[in-house]
This record gives sequence, structure tokens and C-alpha cells, in this order.
Amino acid sequence: MNFLKDLFAGKKSKKDPFENAPAFKQMMMELEKEENEFIERFEKILPVIRPDQGGEPSSTSDEEGHKSQNLQPVSFPLDFDPDFRICLGVNRNNDYEWLLNRHIEVVKDKIDPDKLVSKAFGNLFRLIEKKIAVKMITDNIGMLENCHSLESSLVLINEIWTLARKYVHSDDLIFAIPARDVFMFTCPGDEKTLELFREKLQGFINDPSHPDKLSDKLYLKRKNGKTEKLV
Repeated sequence: MNFLKDLFAGKKSKKDPFENAPAFKQMMMELEKEENEFIERFEKILPVIRPDQGGEPSSTSDEEGHKSQNLQPVSFPLDFDPDFRICLGVNRNNDYEWLLNRHIEVVKDKIDPDKLVSKAFGNLFRLIEKKIAVKMITDNIGMLENCHSLESSLVLINEIWTLARKYVHSDDLIFAIPARDVFMFTCPGDEKTLELFREKLQGFINDPSHPDKLSDKLYLKRKNGKTEKLV
């Protein structure tokens, strides 16, 4: 916003540089407004896993394609499953107002896109640092709780995996994210435990009280950090 202030600033004795260009002045005022709106969103953005929407719609011209892209949410692919992306949103009464590409257009030279993700997770950690908990469904099946209904987003955080391993006493972990607010995990190797895990997973999939369903897939998180989908 400083560059806009500098632009509008000047010696008081000088005339308004845009006196004869009201359209340009209006454009700059709108730009400043958008930058202020971005700053407000930036302080509140949170990371949300969402299904991949299949990319932007096709367009008949470069101009239309650019407009379409600007209206798309800012998002980043998940490295372990291309069917999902991390989007950045501001919570509005349990619904999300998404950060769009056009929102960062005015600050693209000032903010690295990777810093957006770091900021979003930083905002989430501040909300949950004194609330986050692990609930053990059985001796070998656990799930996160009290994570601002964003438990699924924490699959991307290494420290969470360290915590999960301590609870189920296993280096490798099977996990699932059936809904935005569910992240469940267990240890591999026990067929009865895995069968029960699948039953609990389907229970969350079918439970309407858990919003924003994601997937009934199972994933294997290895100690070396690699994640693979299970058949």
C-alpha cells in the first residue's frame, strides 16, 4: 500500500496530478481498495483441502482466459493426491470466502505465493495451539480434534505425523481424510484393525454432520515422509 501512498503523495503546493484524468484516479483508488482488502484477507486466511475442480474452463481468447484465471481460487496441488488442492480462505460463519487469483494480482511483486501457504498455516496454528487434541477411538485408531474444523489440512504438517506415531506406536501410518474436519489414522499390519478403520471411515463419509466430504481413500504415510494411495 505504500507505493500507492507515495503515488498519491506530493508537495501540498502542487495540483492534483490526476485533476484532468479522473478515470485514471478512480482506477488507482480501486487498486488501493483491492490492496487493502487483500491485506485484510491475508491476516485471516486459512488452509483448506478441497477437491480439484478440474482446472479453469476453456476460453476462446487470451483475454478471456486471463479473466477466467483471475476468478479462480488461489490453490496449490497436494503432492500425494492430484485429486485435491490446498485453497486459501477466510472463514465466514463456517463458510469460506476464497482468496482468488485477482486478489493477489495487485501485490504479486511483493508477496511470494509460497508465503501465502505459510501464513495460512501460521494463522491456523494460532487458533488451535491450545486446543488441538488426539482422540483414540480404539487402542490403534486415533483422530485429531479441536482443529477449527480443518483437521484434514494438518496432513501436510510433519509435527502432526510425529504426534500420531506416538499414539499408535508405529513408524508407518495408514490415514484417511473423509471430510474437511476429519483426519484419522492407524497402524498397518493388523487386518481386524484395518477392517474397523474402514468401517469408521465409511461412517464419517455417510454422516451429514461432517461438512465438505473429501475422500474414502486410504493412504499410507511412511516414516521417510513418502505417501502412497492404498488400493
